[in-house]
Amino acid sequence: MATESLIITIGDIPDEYLLKMRGREKPYILHQGLLSMAHQHGLVSIETKLVSTISVVYDGAESDRYLIRAKVKGTRGSYSGYGDADVGNVASGFGGAVLRIAETRAVNRALRFYLGVGICSVDELGPDGPSTGVSLSRNSGRDMSSQPNSPKPQGNIQNAAPLGGLPPCP
Repeated sequence: MATESLIITIGDIPDEYLLKMRGREKPYILHQGLLSMAHQHGLVSIETKLVSTISVVYDGAESDRYLIRAKVKGTRGSYSGYGDADVGNVASGFGGAVLRIAETRAVNRALRFYLGVGICSVDELGPDGPSTGVSLSRNSGRDMSSQPNSPKPQGNIQNAAPLGGLPPCP
């Protein structure tokens, strides 16, 4: 009986799920591809949770940075991934969607871990170039448990999210 490989290589990914951009030789994978391949490889569930919200100041205006944890379960096991987003690390024009972008980034990271995909998803990218003009407000971490129907932050995570967000994809 042959066993399924836990690693999916670029050659295993259908071309319609890959996107070449930013002058890179290595492509990025699309959310649609991760989700489709995960279902093909026994995905059973995806759960997301708001871990923390902190205030950031970007170009003189206060905004929120969201940190989301996604957990995927299936026949390959259970894997978690984190995603963050604020107006400084999403494309211009998407400032009203930062919570959804953070969730998509977290889900994509968890799906990549589940599938053993070693390339970054396009949704995990920030805007072109380094994020500038972003600073954390002092003591701005919010205890989400004080808001109705909001999850409690895990530990002191609101201080653990680095200023530039999660590490960039290689």
